[in-house]
Amino acid sequence: MKISKAFTLAEVLITLGIIGVVATMTMSVLYGKYQNYVLKKKFAKSYSLINNTLNYIYEANGLSVPECYRINSSNLASTDCDWVKEEFLKKLNIIKTCPNKAFENGCIAEYTSDFVMPTYEKLYSKDKINNLIPAYVLNDGTIILGADNTKFPTVISIDLNGKKGPNKFGYDIFTFHLYYKDNKWYFNASNGAVENGGKTSAEMLRELNLSD
Repeated sequence: MKISKAFTLAEVLITLGIIGVVATMTMSVLYGKYQNYVLKKKFAKSYSLINNTLNYIYEANGLSVPECYRINSSNLASTDCDWVKEEFLKKLNIIKTCPNKAFENGCIAEYTSDFVMPTYEKLYSKDKINNLIPAYVLNDGTIILGADNTKFPTVISIDLNGKKGPNKFGYDIFTFHLYYKDNKWYFNASNGAVENGGKTSAEMLRELNLSD
């Protein structure tokens, strides 16, 4: 007499459960890698945009660096910053501007982090981002944030996801400082504007093999 063997219902359910757990873990890893890939693409695009804009302004100024940059953490050369700001904003395809009250006026999602940045990067805080500093929304949804007590664009932060989350420094917001050194005018990536678990602008540049 032949005895047929079959899986019990319990065995089938356990097997399906294991498959489900493995599939979920795999999808989570793949989705995380995809998000990281998309973030890096957005970062590279924005970094290229601001550097191309700098080159445009440099050429428009007769191949001369305008007097608008950080000398050190507390000193600025700002004689030409009003003109630089005007030219800089012209090249960004801005669809909405909020000189202040950026959340109330619809330029940003409400910023809720209580993260406190080191040294002079305390230019950004929850209240300052929501109410005091300028915000510029680009046509692709990217948001450029100015900084309090500084001449735009000597310090800017770029929110790559726009109003979408997580709206955290080092996750989708990255900070740059405009400097002049050795006859070079450039946006230097911040090493400090980052919340726990995030990446600094400088780390992003290194991962993308871009020079800052």
